[in-house]
Amino acid sequence: MLERIHVRGFKSLREATVDLAPLVVLFGPNAAGKSNLLEALLLLSRLVGERTLNEAFAPTGIRGNPLEAFSLPSGGIEELLHSPMPTLRLDAEMSLTPPEGIKRRPDLLSYQVEVGIQPQTGQLSVQDERLELLTANRKPRFCSVEKTTRAKEAGPSEVIAIRRKGSPSHPFEEDVGLSHTVVSNRQYTGTERYPLFDSLHREIGAWRILYLDPMVAMRQPVPPRDVQDIGSRGEWLVPYLHRLIHQQPHAFAAVRRVIAMAIPSITDLQTELNEKRGELELRIQMDGIWLPSRVVSEGTLRLLALCAMAANPFQKGLVAFEEPENGVHPRRIEVVTRLLARTSRSQQVIVTTHSPQVVVDIVRMIRDGELHASQVRLIRCGTSSDGSTYQTFNPLGPLFDATDINEGLIASDDAKVLQAMTIGGWLDG
Repeated sequence: MLERIHVRGFKSLREATVDLAPLVVLFGPNAAGKSNLLEALLLLSRLVGERTLNEAFAPTGIRGNPLEAFSLPSGGIEELLHSPMPTLRLDAEMSLTPPEGIKRRPDLLSYQVEVGIQPQTGQLSVQDERLELLTANRKPRFCSVEKTTRAKEAGPSEVIAIRRKGSPSHPFEEDVGLSHTVVSNRQYTGTERYPLFDSLHREIGAWRILYLDPMVAMRQPVPPRDVQDIGSRGEWLVPYLHRLIHQQPHAFAAVRRVIAMAIPSITDLQTELNEKRGELELRIQMDGIWLPSRVVSEGTLRLLALCAMAANPFQKGLVAFEEPENGVHPRRIEVVTRLLARTSRSQQVIVTTHSPQVVVDIVRMIRDGELHASQVRLIRCGTSSDGSTYQTFNPLGPLFDATDINEGLIASDDAKVLQAMTIGGWLDG
């Protein structure tokens, strides 16, 4: 599980550290940095998994060109273009579940990467990288990758040292300035030699950052394919459900049962293979009438995607997505919130929201004992002269102090949160 993320120099995140939990809800006004934090997670996963930095910075999911990923200085884009080498840095700490039968606190895997860019050419390069195992108290145990200085004929030179298990004093070395991260190089693999590399890939390789598109991607017929999730835009929802029907009928039954609870008019689901076109289509039975997915509401497709994600038997890694309540009828938002809470029991869930009702529902579930406060982070996103800010508040105490209330009244989204809390009885009106 991702325990902590530190971001420096990425878009509006000039310097931000966020402690996480199994369920994380980011809320706040527009342009406060909610989406940028999810993009930072997406970039981190790509830096670990993609072959090159150019592929990691591809525009799918990360808005803008690579230069626009770097925080703007006070002088704006002109100053950025004349900077020698702007950098961004991502540091992540992830807890590793102990082997079965071993009773101890999880170790922490720490990965840090710094990427620089030549503004005039757009050339990206790795300027620093570190991968190490920490104790539960964040004390170093073994460092597998780190930047160090080596004496060479031409003078001291910075290199990235890669240490093998069993031979830590004889590391391989890579030059600083590579066009890819060391951890993305698959020659460094194998539990006998590079166990930390494999642990990092297992953890981050299971992350899914979703940008659901119920308008287009989730409505399109698609050919059958072997998939393990619904896809980053929900484009694989139909083949995913088709696979559940034929390989994991219990999981599909759970999807069907939960969507019917959320929307009682839905009585059944099925996928149908059009043998003439070789494409799968999703059909939903509502009030006894079978409808193709292309005519049902966006909210229905979003809810179905959430149900499918919650029942995923193939992957149990971090899942993050924006505004799950979009297009959902206000009376169904509590269903969305409960789905998020239920999913966070088996995998980490990070969401952004504009809905005060989502925050209200989470607080109510905590105060009613349905969720434990330690399993949830409610994080208010804001802005300052130093960029985006992330403030965790205690759902068991007052929502905000006097200063926060004044700030909340200025930001319309926060005013709505306060209003909803008052209506819900969490604050005195």
